[in-house]
Amino acid sequence: MPYVQLLPSTDCVDDTASSHYNTVVDRGSVPLVDWNSAEHMRAVPQYEVGVIVGYNSKPPVKGRGSCIFLHVWAGPSSQTAGCTAFDESKLRDLISWLDPKKRPLLVQLTTKDYAELRTRWRLP
Repeated sequence: MPYVQLLPSTDCVDDTASSHYNTVVDRGSVPLVDWNSAEHMRAVPQYEVGVIVGYNSKPPVKGRGSCIFLHVWAGPSSQTAGCTAFDESKLRDLISWLDPKKRPLLVQLTTKDYAELRTRWRLP
């Protein structure tokens, strides 16, 4: 998988007014920091290992959602604001399995919906 080294200046921009909305950028590498809201990636311990989910990305539609990741969870009672969190070892296993040439697709369903759609959608 492509790799992004997080720096102290790495942000994921969630400001809908920004030209960088829903992108991971280095504040030091852009000509103009035009956002007032962003996740400061390196400051979040759960982002030490993760996958950027290409949700709402080509092109991003402002307000439709941003900064969605698969990342390490903070424990059994932790919550996310739209991401999916894993035990670190399971996340590393998933990352080693992903192959960008096969164009992986993230599908999240309830157990009931998965059972109903598995055959029709050719899910594993």
